[in-house]
Amino acid sequence: MGFNKRYVTKESTLKHLYSNTLSTLYDKVDSFIFLDDFSSKVREMYSKGLSTKEIIVNIEELNKK
Repeated sequence: MGFNKRYVTKESTLKHLYSNTLSTLYDKVDSFIFLDDFSSKVREMYSKGLSTKEIIVNIEELNKK
């Protein structure tokens, strides 16, 4: 039995976020290795149950600051 880990970058997160496939990024993984704060924050929002649209709005608000 293997141990599935996934390295997550800002680029991979944005790709899945804007193509509405975040669930495929986060499915069937035993461990995540986040290579930046952005990816970690998106995962937190996703874990809290925010929709893709809500995550995008939150990201855009953070970028305005």
